Amino acid sequence: MTETIVDGSVRDLGGPYPRSVGGSSTYLDHLYDSAGSQVAVLYGKANVPMRLGGGDVAEYSDERIEFSDGVVETQGFYDITRAEKGAWQYLPAVGVEGRYRGMVGKRHFKITKLGKSLVGWIELCPAGKAAR
Repeated sequence: MTETIVDGSVRDLGGPYPRSVGGSSTYLDHLYDSAGSQVAVLYGKANVPMRLGGGDVAEYSDERIEFSDGVVETQGFYDITRAEKGAWQYLPAVGVEGRYRGMVGKRHFKITKLGKSLVGWIELCPAGKAAR
């Protein structure tokens, strides 16, 4: 999938977001399949709560991804410093409505243009089942 950031806001508390502890953002994204069709709307919020060893900063994101047939929520920490440099990251994902209800997995993503676009995929399986 590709992901386009449609709108959002940034708060630079503590210094420039996302490089400084205290910064935060909200975002509205559209997710598209390989054919270019929009498949979901993502509502998210993020904050930078701490600096990691080595100088990187961690970001905590909380997202609601609405597909036409269900909803997936993600939340967790990842290394935003590495993500800005194009490293793959992931957030734990839980299906909460529709066909995804009761499923667990990960939302993998890679920033392609900071503040503009990402690529990635979501993998889910029924809780208690191993992903293949």
